[in-house]
Amino acid sequence: MTAQEVTRIVQRILKERPDLSEADVFRMIDERKQRLGGGLTSDLAAAYMLTSELGIEMEKTTPAVRVAGVIPGLNDVTVTGRIIFLYPAPKGKAVNVQRAILADKSGSIRVAFWREGMKLISGVREGDIVRIHHAYTRLGLDGKPEINVGGRATVQVNPADAPDGEYPTVESFFKKLGEITPDDKRSFAVSVIEERLPAKRFLRRGEEGKLIRATLRDETGAVTACFWDDKADEVEKIEVGRWVRIMNARVRTALDGSVELHIGRATKVRVLDKPPAVFPICTRISKLQIGMRSVNVIGRVIAVSTARIPSLLLDDGSGIIPLNLWGERAHILDKVKIGDVLLVKSADVRSRFDRPFLVLSRLGSVSLNPDLPASMTPPPVTERTTKIHQIREGQRNITVEGEIVEPPVSRQVVTMKGDVVTVASFKMSDETGTIRVSVWRDLANEIKDLPIGTRLRIRNMLARIGLGGKVELSSTIFTSIELP
Repeated sequence: MTAQEVTRIVQRILKERPDLSEADVFRMIDERKQRLGGGLTSDLAAAYMLTSELGIEMEKTTPAVRVAGVIPGLNDVTVTGRIIFLYPAPKGKAVNVQRAILADKSGSIRVAFWREGMKLISGVREGDIVRIHHAYTRLGLDGKPEINVGGRATVQVNPADAPDGEYPTVESFFKKLGEITPDDKRSFAVSVIEERLPAKRFLRRGEEGKLIRATLRDETGAVTACFWDDKADEVEKIEVGRWVRIMNARVRTALDGSVELHIGRATKVRVLDKPPAVFPICTRISKLQIGMRSVNVIGRVIAVSTARIPSLLLDDGSGIIPLNLWGERAHILDKVKIGDVLLVKSADVRSRFDRPFLVLSRLGSVSLNPDLPASMTPPPVTERTTKIHQIREGQRNITVEGEIVEPPVSRQVVTMKGDVVTVASFKMSDETGTIRVSVWRDLANEIKDLPIGTRLRIRNMLARIGLGGKVELSSTIFTSIELP
């Protein structure tokens, strides 16, 4: 059948190219055959290669199927698609198969080019369109259909009757990190290496293994990536802050439910010379939502709290949010001043009483007054004073100014945690109205003896409904009182 098909191809070439003789065609086929390494199977492959180079369209001799229509057990399949990914060859081992991912508009499938089949794609690159003739199919190790290309098969590369626009591009398989879900199984992504932890070594089946965890980020968020063995060696040599192009990473679900990328021998990692686009590393505070993970935020410090949980209040011009700091990370409070700029990396948005706050993730960090371009630097903080008649329930971080019109009354109260604390309540007025104010703990001691008529400026108050059903102001851990 192979010799007959070669003859059929030669006759088709002679019909389309009358300027060539039969001897010319066989000579050209033989030249391409030598490139493929010789052998009977390569006669047919070389003939198809020649038709592709001459731009001659051949009639299909076997039924063509779309990728989505491939099922295990087919013995003579023709399929056309774009090579999306060529699996890297294992290091230090004899290679008798080249695996690839092939795709058309109906889907993608794994292809195994065995021995002679490997020769047919020796010059093929990711992004090329190939038409595979006389392939067979079977069930792959992953339980999905797989196309197999053996000694009987032939391959046309970039055939003239396969328009480029009819097949999905390699780039269409890349996703933003925030779009990756466990259902993806495998993922392609471009990201920056934001953090990298030291390597861990372990024994696996009597051999030493190596693991490096890193945080990858793009403008949609961040994920943890696990680099294994040889890939751990590769990422160890890549500087933090460099952009990488990752192809065919395995997607897994971490214990906390988040997505992880696992990068092993079936994955390619390439360092990019420059970022693919302007990288908006931060999320505006006004866009933060409870439950968001691994966000970056840039803001100016507008208040500091050294309470039980050391905290900073950040303002980026679009909104205000607290940042809670634990352990050694709280040491930055010794250096920070009001108005300083903080770059918060890899923080999670949590809540207490439905009020959002930031907390650093395991790989999170805080940079004080980093060197940022002007476009990323938050504007200087301008203190906004709220008139009393404008105050509404639920407003936070309010600054009010007025005078005491009813003297402070102090009392002891027991908190939900059983702590006995002092609270002082009084009324203050401005030109628009009067409101009841309650301040707690040390602030209560500050104002307990102030007389009527004293002018105050109180920052970072919370508006809520009091016992009388009216809106009142209550102090927070960030509240401060200034006497003009």
